[in-house]
Amino acid sequence: MINRVIIYPYRMQSKSAAALCTHIKAQGVPCLKVYEDGNYRPRETDLIINWGNPRWPYWAFYDRSSGETDTILNFPKYVAIASNKLAAFRKLALARISVPPCTTDSSVAMTWVSGGSRVLGRRLLNSSGGKGIVEFSLAGNPALLPEDFENIPLFVKYIPKIAEYRVHVFNGIVVDTQRKRKSREALANEEVNQRIRNHDNGWVFTRENCTIDDNIVGCAIGAVSALGLDFGAVDIIVSRNGTVYVLEVNTAPGLENTTVTNYTNAILSLFGGS
Repeated sequence: MINRVIIYPYRMQSKSAAALCTHIKAQGVPCLKVYEDGNYRPRETDLIINWGNPRWPYWAFYDRSSGETDTILNFPKYVAIASNKLAAFRKLALARISVPPCTTDSSVAMTWVSGGSRVLGRRLLNSSGGKGIVEFSLAGNPALLPEDFENIPLFVKYIPKIAEYRVHVFNGIVVDTQRKRKSREALANEEVNQRIRNHDNGWVFTRENCTIDDNIVGCAIGAVSALGLDFGAVDIIVSRNGTVYVLEVNTAPGLENTTVTNYTNAILSLFGGS
């Protein structure tokens, strides 16, 4: 029987991990955050929530025949795959989850650009918030040279979209849905970046008029499952022709207001809490 929640965050200063721990304790359930190399020792009655950490903790116990344990949700090795853009795309594609066309071959990326496509080069495979992304297009730089494409481990063809969602999945069930829109400040700015839709470029997630169809639900649940995860926030776009693409699965998503409440309820439902 589970009677305590342990949160193992990718960094102890994580605001979302702190918010989750606070909300769980507010429901009368013991909860604490632990370091990977701290003095914590697991109990059989602990439920361990790995919040975005790809590293195996020193204190963990596990079945050495498989290297896994049911007491940890989001096993570190699967978080490591989800956190790596190239590894995640490959895993999702193998599971027939729709992802944008991508390549590690710079010559292929150059062909896409010369054919009129926009291409996003990812200099960093383990990053968030649009860090390390460089855009390639004839409109942006018609005099591109082969050396401009060097030392980039992943190229992703840009897909023009009509909508972008974040679908939170926990234990095979959608627990929250948000849609990405311009912030109030960005609405008045005509120069807002329409392609890299991160917080710094004036884009935020909202729930206003946010409804998703069964296709998006299926892609979100399928993506989390394909990566071997127990939960995750799936970033999904809908292209202009209606095709659904999975961009990534976040294993330590930002949590505020309704979202943190929904995660709390999902976690506590695993052992009868509410």
